[in-house]
Formats: sequence, structure tokens, C-alpha cells
Amino acid sequence: MAVAVAVVVAVARADDSSTSDGTEGRGGDVPSLGIGTPVAPAEPHADAPAVAQPAAGPSNRIESIELTAGPTPAVRISLAAAARPLARVLPAHGKEPARIYVDLPDTMLGARARTALGGAGVVRRVRTALFDRATARVVVELARATPYTVETAGSVVTVTLHPPAPPARAKAVTPPAATARVSPPPPALDPRGEPCTGEAPAEPAVATPAPIAEVEPCTGDKPAETVAAGPHDEPVEQPIDDPSPAPVEAGPIVHPVLPIASAGLVWPIVDSPLYAAADAAPLRSALQAWRNGARPERAPKLGASPSAAALYLAADLAFLDATLGHGDYWVAIAAYERALREATDFPDAARGHVMLGYANLALGLAPEATAAFTLVERRCPESPLLRHAKLGLATALRIRRRFADARHALDEAVAGADGDFRCRAYREQAALARAAGTAAEAADAFRRLDGACPGVIEGAGLIADYAESLGLAGETDAARALLLAPRARPLPVEQQGRLVLLAGKIAAAAGDAAAARAEYDMVLGMKPPVGLEVEAKMRLALLEGGKPKALADRLETLAATPKTPGALRAAVLSEAADAAARGGDIGHALALLDRANRLGPEGAAQAEGRRAELFGRWISAAKAKSDDVALATLYSAYATSIDELATPDDRLAVAGALGRLGLHASAARLLRLSLADFEGARPDVKLGLAEEALAAGEPEDARAAARELLATAPSPEIAGRARGVLARAALRAGDVEAAAAAALHTDDLAARAEVANALLGLPDGAPRARALVEVALAAAAPPPAALLAAGAAAAAEEDWTAAAAAYRRALDAGAEGPARVAAAAGLARAARAAGDPAAARAALRELAAADPIVKRAAGAAERALGREGTP
Repeated sequence: MAVAVAVVVAVARADDSSTSDGTEGRGGDVPSLGIGTPVAPAEPHADAPAVAQPAAGPSNRIESIELTAGPTPAVRISLAAAARPLARVLPAHGKEPARIYVDLPDTMLGARARTALGGAGVVRRVRTALFDRATARVVVELARATPYTVETAGSVVTVTLHPPAPPARAKAVTPPAATARVSPPPPALDPRGEPCTGEAPAEPAVATPAPIAEVEPCTGDKPAETVAAGPHDEPVEQPIDDPSPAPVEAGPIVHPVLPIASAGLVWPIVDSPLYAAADAAPLRSALQAWRNGARPERAPKLGASPSAAALYLAADLAFLDATLGHGDYWVAIAAYERALREATDFPDAARGHVMLGYANLALGLAPEATAAFTLVERRCPESPLLRHAKLGLATALRIRRRFADARHALDEAVAGADGDFRCRAYREQAALARAAGTAAEAADAFRRLDGACPGVIEGAGLIADYAESLGLAGETDAARALLLAPRARPLPVEQQGRLVLLAGKIAAAAGDAAAARAEYDMVLGMKPPVGLEVEAKMRLALLEGGKPKALADRLETLAATPKTPGALRAAVLSEAADAAARGGDIGHALALLDRANRLGPEGAAQAEGRRAELFGRWISAAKAKSDDVALATLYSAYATSIDELATPDDRLAVAGALGRLGLHASAARLLRLSLADFEGARPDVKLGLAEEALAAGEPEDARAAARELLATAPSPEIAGRARGVLARAALRAGDVEAAAAAALHTDDLAARAEVANALLGLPDGAPRARALVEVALAAAAPPPAALLAAGAAAAAEEDWTAAAAAYRRALDAGAEGPARVAAAAGLARAARAAGDPAAARAALRELAAADPIVKRAAGAAERALGREGTP
């Protein structure tokens, strides 16, 4: 019986921010290599889609996720209001399991929805992610590919998983006339009308449409699929028709300019026989109008039973509408998915997959785009569309930060490229160089693009990217010349102002304060919009500096400028907080950041990043001074903020200070948070947790942490310390034998000494203890504890010469306090037993000098020794 699981996700209206699950790719582009502190978002690139970054923050929030069992696996997503979810699936690939994605536009992740849940049955795990600033995602990882359906009822979206039924024996009977059969598709063709070479096994028919990531647009000689009409029906093989070839062409859209991610539409040849269906005529006319530079006033509507040609052309029109901002890329994605689902065998399906990839890229959905482009490459390696798929794949892999794979795909796309496609490929080379290469490589890539494709670098976005690359490469003059050059086609005031502002930032970074001031003043002289004016004034204030308190007050006043965008106001308040912190007013700095945090999602991101930066700065300063008290005091005052914001390095530094001050339980708690929040935390963090848990009197937790660490094959040094923790923890638990086994494999001489002392209490423990600490005697500078244990083990076997030598080395090594007393007493005892009263008396004198409390007893013992031998 299949185990059934339900996932319940409650969503309520609120503003919140969250981090992204980096393992799946993040919406948007690779972070800019900007100079200086980021402030308000720059003017959107002239070629950026209007729908990609909504102006207002999301109004919904996922509040909780509950995994429940039931007779049928289902994911129930509860929202505060009705939503338009988008569900897709990625098939298993390598080590990655099959996954169902449910995207919720206009939704953020709440605090309780950020923890992954273990699964049951077909569900392996449930987790959440945020793939752009306005889309939350619920990911259901599956043990195997499972059909599913999606239903919406009010504010509840239910994704139901359908475990496959056991196969029934089919009998050759005529199916009832009322039973519908599903005709198998003919073999898919590439755009030239030629079947692809690979074969794909027939997939079982399911009640719900196949997820788009599993659709195969060009699968080669595909066996005919059959569907039984009833439990006693014999599957019937359907004949295969050979459709006519579908020529395609690629070219830029005349109007409007497309987003960087999608770059261009692969245009269908609308006058080919493939698109000759009667219901496709209005769509063909609309596409031709777009091609001529005029957007149709009304998009043609699809009929009740549209042809394959109509489905694909409707998807193209939805994509074009989205580029102008009149439509939504989600609508385009859904349209391409429908076309590929309902007309999988359409000869132009490969083009549909390429465009589906571009539409996903426009929303920053890199994993989905990767899947779409990869299917074209896998199934139709000879297709003329392969270069488009390669170029799109390179972009998707760049966004996912898989730079080596992106370079490989891009090299294949560029080979033999010419015309507009070559310019697009060079543009992607520049973007990849900015993301993964050096500044010099990026500058060279932009120069190559500018030389091969004159006029391409005209939008404010590309000009800024080119100039930033030049500035970071040290070509300050060239960067400023590019930004300040007159334009053949003048840019809007705000876009031009942002370029001049960037020129000032580059000049400031190069140490040319006079030029930076002149360019900031130039921006103000352009009478720019309020946002740009406030940003220029902020840059001037930061450039002029002054006393931290005065600067903080000046910036705080600037942030109150009417009509300042929320994100920019948050940026100015963050700079004011930084100035206040440098002036020593930590409380005021944090209060300013709290104000920034209330200015929407972007303000929260600004405040969170700056708060983490401030705490990191304070922790680093105290660490540099080895001021454990300052670190502990900071933690006691701002424990919650450090728990949430500190990096693993900072948490390790604070935990170390707490441990050295004897606050081991607090140190262990902080390190546990690091392991929970930073998946794959460094081995030294895990080791710190094991050691602090042991010191806090939690031996079982210490043993568990040490074993988990050793399972990751850490460095020899860390492994040795971890085994030392295992040995000590076993001693605390009273398991001397386990402690001895662990101690044999550690270089921690102090741990070996502890175990050796414990072994001396066993009947046969002396030789085992001596063997355990023998390595200490060979060490150049062993700890006194190990030498004391070696002396005690030798004395237990009455090897007085070895015992005296070990005790003497302990005294010479600087043993202090009780350890010095033990070493002197042991040396006196060994010397007396060896028949050397003079050496024994000398040891007793050292004992008396080491501890005044035992001075009288040592004197009495010395007098007794004097009666036994010659002074």
C-alpha cells in the first residue's frame, strides 16, 4: 500500500523577507560588481522587463508547513486570499530527485516556513525557497516520478499525487463507444522535418497533463503509445502520420527591445504549411504586425479546440506582450507549456522549448530554463535551434553560478556564429566575464562586443556594466569617459543622471575626490527626480565625511526628504547607522536600522545586511584585541541579533570567548545555531560544538557531534581533536574501554593522559596506560599532564628511573599549581624508591617551594630522608 502524505502550507498577508535557496538558482541576474555601498536600485535597464520586479512588496506570506499522512498523497497550500499558483516538475537527474515546484506569486516566506521537513512514502522532503523578490516556492522532493493534478478552491490550492495503479492484464475486446481513447503522437521532427536519432521509451498515460520538464519535443523514433479503455481492453496501436517540416528563423524583435535574459524571439515561419491551420490566421496576422514594429491592439483569442499551430503562435504572442509589460511572463510560460503538452509531436516543438527557456530566464527561473534548453540539446543534437538552446543554457548556468559549465555551453554557441546571434553571444560572454572572471576579462569582453556590434551598447544598463568593469580593472579614465560621453540618442534625465552618478562613484573609489564631487554636483544640476537627487546628496555627504555623529545627523535629516523612495530612504538610514556606530553610539545605530527595516522588503534587506556588517565589524575588533570580555558583553546585549545575523566565523569567535570564560552552555548553543542555519558548516564549527558541549557537561551531545564530524573525513588535525573529544566523552560516561579505543587514534596528548590515568585504576591498566602515553615522551614539548601520566604509569610498574625522568621533565616544562606539586611529589617518591635520597630531598625542596601549604609536610619528609641516608 502506498504511503500517503499531505503537506499543508498556511499563508497570511504580511510583508516579510527571506533568503533564497541557492541550490536551485535564484531569480534575477548575478549580483553587480558595483563600486561602493549599494543604495537605491538604479534605473531599470532599458531592456529589462517591466514585470520582473514589482514595485510593491508581496502581500502574502507563508506562515507554516505541516506534513501529514493520509490515504492519498497531497500538498494543500492555504493562503489568505485566492492566488494563481504555477506548478511544474523537474525529473530526477544524477543525484537530484524528482521535484514538484509550486510557485506562489506575490508571496513571501515567513519565519516558520523556512525549515525543511522530512518526508514519508513517496515524499522525500518538503522545503521552501524564494526565487525572486515576489515569488515564494514550495518544493516537494519525490522518491520517484509521480503523476499529479492541481485544483484550486477559494484560497486553497491542492496538488494531489496519484500513485500508479498496478498493471492489469489486458484482453482483446472492443472498447465501449463512449470510452475515449488517447491517440499516440507520431515521431517528433526537428525543424527541418527530419526525425531525431534518439529513441525515447513510451511514457504511461496519466490523469493529469505531463509536467513541462518531462515533455520531449524531439524524441526520435518513439514507439506508438497505447491506452487501455477499460480493465479488459487490449491496447490498440495507432497509425503514425508524418507532418510536414517546420522551417524556423531567428531574429530580433523590431519593437520593443527584449530583456537581456531572453535576447530575442525565435520567429516562426508563419507562411509555412505547418502554420496554415484556419484558426491560426488571426494569430499569424498579429505576429506579422509585431514583426513590422506595431503591437496589435487586441490579441486574438484561442478557440475551444485550438490547433497545434494556434497554440504555439498564441504562446509567441503572450511572450511578446510580456516584453512590453502589457503581459506577464507567467502567462507566456503557461501558454508554451500548454502547447508542448497538447501538441508534443508538433514539428516546431523544439522552438517551443527554446522559447519556454527564454520566458523562464526573463523571470530568473534558471533551473526550469536549464531543463527546457537541455531537452533540445539532448533530443535534437542536429537541430538548427541548438545554438539558441546553447546560448540560453549558458545564461541559465551563469545565473546558477555554474560558471565552468556556462563557459562550455557558450563556447559551443559562439563557434561559427554571425550576425545578430553573434552579438547576442558576445553580450552573454561579457555578462559571464562580469560574473565569473576578473574585471580585466569583463572589460575585454565588452570591448569585443562594442567592436563587433557597434550601437549595441546604447542602453543605460549595458553602459553602466561596461563602465563598472573598466573601473574595477583600473581603467578609471576610460570608464568615466564612457559614462560622460554624449549620446547619439539622448537618454532620459534619470538614466543619464545615474550614469554621471556612477562616474562619481568610480572617481571616488580611485581617490579622485575633486572629480567625484564635480560629478555629484553635475547630477544635482540636472534637476533630477527626487530619488536621484537624494542619492547624489548622500554620496556628497559620505565623500565629505566629518565627525561620525554630525554625519549621522546629516544623513538622518536627508532620509526624511519627502517623496524619497522607500528603498533609498532605507539605504540612507543604513549609512546613518554606520556613521553612528563608528561614533560609538551602538543603540542609535540599531534604532536607525530598525526604522530602515520597516520600509518594505528592500528596506528590510538593506537593514539586515548592514546590521550583520556592523556586528561583524564589532566582533572582529574585539577578536583582534583578544578581548573575550568585550565579546561576551556584546553577545549578552545583542544575543538575538548575533544568533540571526552573524557569520559562522563571527559565531565561532564569540563562542570561543564564551568558552574561555567558562560559559560553555551558551557557547554550545550558539554553535548549534550555526550548524542549523549554515548547511555544510565548516569542520571547525562542528569541532567547536563538540568541545563546548563536552565542557558544558553534555557528553552524549559531544560524542554525537564528534562522530558526525569524523564521518565527513576532516583534516588530520581536526580528526585528532574530534577523537580526543570522543575519548573524554566516553570517560564522562564511565566507559573507560571506549575511551581507550578512541584515545589510541588521537594526537591529543592531554586526552591520552586523562584516559591513561583512568586505566591505572584497572587491574591490568598500568601497561596499557604506559603504552598510551609513550608518544608523549617522544614529543618535543608534551603537556605536563601527559608527562605526569607517563610518570604515574612507569611508577605503577616500578620502573623508577623512567618515572623519575618523566616527573623531572614535567617540572622542567613549567608545570604549575597542583600539577607542579604532583610532579615534585612523584619525583621524590621515584628517587627514594630508586635509592637516591639526595635526589628525593631535592625534589621535596621543590615541592615546598611550589606550595607553601605542603611546605611543613615536605620538610618533615625531607628530615626523614636525611635519617635514611647521607646528606
